[in-house]
Amino acid sequence: MQTQTAVGSAGALRTEKLLKILIILALSVAGAFILWIAVAPFTPFREIDVNSIEEMSREQILEIAGLSKRSSFWTTKVRSVASNIMSLSFVKTVTIQRRLPNRLEINIKTREPVGVFLIFFENQYTPFFVDASGFIFESVRAPEGIPVVSHTGMGTITAGIRLSPSLNRFLSGLETIKASNPELFALISEIEIRWIPGGDQNYKDYDVALHLNNTTTVVRVKPNLDVSELKTMVLKLNALKRNGVTPNTLDMRSNVTAYY
Repeated sequence: MQTQTAVGSAGALRTEKLLKILIILALSVAGAFILWIAVAPFTPFREIDVNSIEEMSREQILEIAGLSKRSSFWTTKVRSVASNIMSLSFVKTVTIQRRLPNRLEINIKTREPVGVFLIFFENQYTPFFVDASGFIFESVRAPEGIPVVSHTGMGTITAGIRLSPSLNRFLSGLETIKASNPELFALISEIEIRWIPGGDQNYKDYDVALHLNNTTTVVRVKPNLDVSELKTMVLKLNALKRNGVTPNTLDMRSNVTAYY
């Protein structure tokens, strides 16, 4: 009987000890959780990851975003940070992610130019780039091989505006050529766009002429320019050159190519 009592007391002690250990562990986990969810997010970010872009340094981006060494998870407003970064005309999209307890990720995608407008302002030419969507933007980066866009009748060109949607087909074609055949794209030195108020059934409301690096011949093209059309253009110009013919204009706007 005494043995049973001793065994029972030992078992009770072990149970009590185990219970205390469990309580201590539970309190430790709860404390760590409270620290992780309630305290750490109010401390400054330990990490702010910004993907590398050519246009600006990490420090410049953080300053424009409105972030400082004191910024934390709970004090940082994602929409405000994104809006500040999107104010840069060369930024196409920005993704902001806060990760508990104290990490911030900023992913920026910049606009890719398919042409550049050189606007004379304050006694100097200022470059304004245009992307495939017709959006005009400024950039400190000056990519090589981007054709100059000259225009008549298109109005004022400045950062932040978007060109007429009717130009999207032509600009998207340029983007496809640039991505799939950059060497062929680099042959285009200048794009002339002449705005036609009212337009017509065939050419909509603008007319396009290309200047190529290896010829003085101006080539008039349809708005739906693609790689095949550009290759055909080069082949025809080379064929004319072999025959000793260098026309002022090559007109490829219809199924029958004309030159004069």
